[in-house]
Amino acid sequence: MVFELDIWQAANDLVSRYQHRAVVQAARRIDECRRSGDWRSQEAWETILKAVDAIQARKPPVTRATRLTLPAELRIIRAK
Repeated sequence: MVFELDIWQAANDLVSRYQHRAVVQAARRIDECRRSGDWRSQEAWETILKAVDAIQARKPPVTRATRLTLPAELRIIRAK
């Protein structure tokens, strides 16, 4: 049994590590599970893939180029 919190943590980890390629990584895992016949893991990875999609839909990827082009009032200033 996979808990919802575990799904979101796995999705966040994938997005943190792979950024925009997190969907590709999750899809690879789904294919690996499908080939090996591990349907429970496949189901879990399909749920993780949906969570990755939801996370990426909420926040667009920030690259160095987008940070430099944002208006000054929209830039986040880090406190020291």
